[in-house]
Amino acid sequence: IVSTINSTVQVYSAEGELLESMSLATFGSDLELSGNKFDPRVQYDPTADRFVLTYLNGTNAKQSNLTIAFSQTNDPAGDWNLYYLPGNPLSDSSWSDYPMISITENEVFYTINLLNPGGSWQTSFKQTVIWQIDKNAGYKGEELSTKLWSDIGFGGKPIRNLYPIKGGADIYGPNCYFLSTRNFALENDTIFFLEITGEKDDTETELKVDYLISDVAYGMPPNASQKQTNLELQTHDGRILDGFIE
Repeated sequence: IVSTINSTVQVYSAEGELLESMSLATFGSDLELSGNKFDPRVQYDPTADRFVLTYLNGTNAKQSNLTIAFSQTNDPAGDWNLYYLPGNPLSDSSWSDYPMISITENEVFYTINLLNPGGSWQTSFKQTVIWQIDKNAGYKGEELSTKLWSDIGFGGKPIRNLYPIKGGADIYGPNCYFLSTRNFALENDTIFFLEITGEKDDTETELKVDYLISDVAYGMPPNASQKQTNLELQTHDGRILDGFIE
């Protein structure tokens, strides 16, 4: 069992015994990346019997990088192959925030929000991009082969917080699906449905953008009152946080 929080990676046995605990900085120290470490994600790959772990480095265009690690064996307390991708892939002033990952038969899909400098995560959003990565090269410790999808939008507006949908009882592929909403809308009925139709080296692979209409409207939740204080609890927004195919 691999557990991650915003500063630590922990590995447990199935019986609950703690086998390994280290900070994200220690876990990725061989990469020698500057900047704070945050937003870890981890998934188990049942086909390869391995683990994939990611987190972010830095909150500005100069320091921003995406760490991605592949376990060398099925023992997550053992050695990992470590890589990093640029957190400013468009070579402008933006940096990467809020990662999500999903695994298909041969690839890892990694979605990221690019933020402009100088504002909050709510107001400085630039666009969401998708990294398509050869997972088998990562397991072998070879040079990573990647493809970047950017400028993803609908109706002249960028689609934000793309969530890559996982397999339920098993992984699937080679295509990968993504869901998103207009997460800051006070009321909306549109759910964006996207598909990358094949593997990154297939010349016929494309990114399809479509939408579904819900018969129940969604909306951004209000901030919540808290006892014994005038401060309100921020409940964030109406984004999709998880999903799977079964």
